[in-house]
Amino acid sequence: MERESSRAPEPPSRILPIIFKWWPMNLPRQILSDFLSMRGSDPAPSLTQLQAQELATLYVESAYLGAALEFMTEQFWLRKKKDLKSRDESAYGLFLKSLFATSLASISCYQEVFLASKEEESKELSRLIEHCTSQVISHLKNRTKADQKQFLQASLAQMITYFLQEEDAKNQPPSESTFLGPRLYRTFDDLDLVFELDYDLEKTQKPTKSPERLYIGSGVGVQSGYSTILLAIHHLDLLGAQKVIDLGSGYGRVGLVFSLMRPDIAFRGYEYVSHRVEIANQSAQSLNLEKNLTFSQQDIAAKNFQIPLADVYYLYDPFTDATYDHVLAQILALSKKNQIRVITKGNARNRLLDLQKTQAWQEPERYDDGNLCIFKLYDKLLEPKRPAQL
Repeated sequence: MERESSRAPEPPSRILPIIFKWWPMNLPRQILSDFLSMRGSDPAPSLTQLQAQELATLYVESAYLGAALEFMTEQFWLRKKKDLKSRDESAYGLFLKSLFATSLASISCYQEVFLASKEEESKELSRLIEHCTSQVISHLKNRTKADQKQFLQASLAQMITYFLQEEDAKNQPPSESTFLGPRLYRTFDDLDLVFELDYDLEKTQKPTKSPERLYIGSGVGVQSGYSTILLAIHHLDLLGAQKVIDLGSGYGRVGLVFSLMRPDIAFRGYEYVSHRVEIANQSAQSLNLEKNLTFSQQDIAAKNFQIPLADVYYLYDPFTDATYDHVLAQILALSKKNQIRVITKGNARNRLLDLQKTQAWQEPERYDDGNLCIFKLYDKLLEPKRPAQL
C-alpha cells in the first residue's frame, strides 16, 4: 500500500469548509476500511506506523462513522414504519445509496463497506467501529505528549468540518427527501481521555455546601460539547492577542480547546470547585499550554471579586439568580467603555436577552438552533475593524 501525505488539514475557512469526499483513500482510511471489511481483524498493530495527524484522521472518521451508522439505522427504521415496500431485501442497500449521495456524501469513500452489510449486521458493525475508536485512544496513551498534542490539534481541526456540515444541514429547509444527518453533540467525548479529564473523581468528593449550580456528579454533562466550543471559535473569528474568560470553567474543556486551536489567545477560566481547577491546570501543563491558559479557583459571587476585563466572556448557565445579577452588572459596566462579546450556552442566553432589551446592542448571532449565541455588547457602529487582507 502506498503511503500518502499525512499533513493535517488546515482549519476550515469561514466561507468554504473542507469537503472530505474529495480526499484520497489515505492510509488511515485504508486501515479503517480494511478493518470493517474483514470484520474483526485487530487494527492495533497498524497504529504504530501512523503519525499523530494520521491517528487523528482515523479517530475522527471512525467516531463519525459510529454516529452515521446510528443515523442510518434510525432513518431506515422510520422508513420501514412508513413504507411497507422498504421491507424488501434490496431496500436497505438502495436506502444507503441515497444517504451516501446526500447526507453522508462526506464519507462516501466508505460506501462499499456499508453496502456489503445487511441491516441485521448493523449492531456488529457498530461494535467494530467503537472498538477501532477505543483502540486509537488507548494507543495514544503510550505516545509522547508532543504526539498527543498534535493528535488533539489535528482531530479538532477535522471535527469542525463535520460540525459545520451539521450546522448547514440544520439550516436547510425541511423536506421529505432530505435528511439532516448524524447528531454529533457527544460523538467525540472520548477526547477527554487524551486530555486526562477524570470525572470519576467527583464520586469520592464530599458534597459542597454552596447555593451555586455546581452540578457535582454530572460527569461530562458539566462540560460544553466539542461542537459548541469549536463553532464558537469558528464564528468568533478572534483577532490575535485577544483575551477570553470562562466564568464557570468546570474541568477546563473550553479553555483547552481554545488554546489548542488559537495559541495566540490568552484564556482564563474561573471555577468554584477546586479539584476541577486542579485537573484543568494539570491538563494545560501536560500539553504545554500554561503560557496562555490558566484556571483559578474562585467564588465568582464573592463581593470582593472583580471580573477582569476581557474581549470575550463565556457563560454556560453556571449561576444562581443572585450571582447572575452580580456577574452581568460587572460585565455591563465593562462594556460601557470596551467592545465586549459574550458567548452563551443554554439558559444563559435568556439572561442576556432580557438585558439586551434595555441596551442598544445588535441582535445576537444564533447557532445550533439558538443553543449557542454570541452577543455583541456594543452598537453596530462600534464594530471593530479587522486589518486589511494582504
